Amino acid sequence: QSPLPNQKDWEKLLLIVENCMPVFYARITTDHLLTRQQLLVCILVRLGFTSSEISILFDTSQQSITNMKIKINDKLFHEKSAATLEKNLKRLEV
Repeated sequence: QSPLPNQKDWEKLLLIVENCMPVFYARITTDHLLTRQQLLVCILVRLGFTSSEISILFDTSQQSITNMKIKINDKLFHEKSAATLEKNLKRLEV
């Protein structure tokens, strides 16, 4: 069995976040701006995972994750930066 998360694992994570962080989940899923992978990256960033850790979970490069974080930050907050994504995501729960 692969050590990487499978579809079922990601579904469980989405359900947990929806139940435990409903305001955050609602705000990142409203308007369907994000792809499924972007949504998962968003959640992992909010949970404190680093780009390096996320890249391992998605079996991709750190640069790919950084680029995705920039796209997410631009879509949700109109900021073209990966560095401020975590701070911006935390603000969604206030």
